[in-house]
Amino acid sequence: MDLIPTAFSPISITGLSGKIVLVTGASRGIGRSVSIAMAKSGAMLAIASRNSGGELDGLRRTLEGIGAPCLAVETDVAVVSQLDDLVKKTVDRFGRIDVLVSNAGINPVRAPALEIDEATWDRTINVNLKAAFFICQRAGRVMVKQQSGCIVIMASVQGIRPKADVAPYAISKGGLITLTKSLARELGPKGVRVNAVAPGIVETDFTEHIWSNPVVKNERLKARLMSRMGTPDEIANAVLFLASDQASYMMGSIMVVDGGELL
Repeated sequence: MDLIPTAFSPISITGLSGKIVLVTGASRGIGRSVSIAMAKSGAMLAIASRNSGGELDGLRRTLEGIGAPCLAVETDVAVVSQLDDLVKKTVDRFGRIDVLVSNAGINPVRAPALEIDEATWDRTINVNLKAAFFICQRAGRVMVKQQSGCIVIMASVQGIRPKADVAPYAISKGGLITLTKSLARELGPKGVRVNAVAPGIVETDFTEHIWSNPVVKNERLKARLMSRMGTPDEIANAVLFLASDQASYMMGSIMVVDGGELL
């Protein structure tokens, strides 16, 4: 029998209390769970998203209710100038950036590769890969000056073993795995740790097209050892670990959290 978590409790970690944590794609799903887990661990937060429906401000209020100082910055990560503004506002407010969680991502269309148009390709690559590169670059510059910091990039098992009809998404996630290793090579000697989490299917708004359809859901669950989807909180725990002192010897690692899908 698979054990399904009934309540979220952040793992017991050290080294995050008082840290400044910047999270992109923060307003819902995995990003929201990561932000809440960081706040419960004593971190101070800068959160960013496009703020659809006022969700970003709602999360800010939630984090402040936990007791975490919080800066919310409405940001389209595909626009590099807005990433500059996000990093500047974070440093102006808190003086530094200790942890970056590059989480923003989209998968706007599921279609065969031969049917993907240029606009879909550009939007997917811009949000998932280009934006991740430039927010890591901008935050990385701050961290190198500090001679300390940690970057956690949200990849995917799709970047390791792609499924059909998600080529732009899978390619972008494969690029994030390479980005993780490239940045680890360059930034590691300068005091900045860089690692990634590669989730399998997680039950969020992002995957509603899977879990809301019993036939599709059952078919996808056949591919994993655990007969359920993951939760955002389980991915948040992986991010917490990689950002914590317990992961101090991890560099350029891709932590797969997928219920056994890749086995």
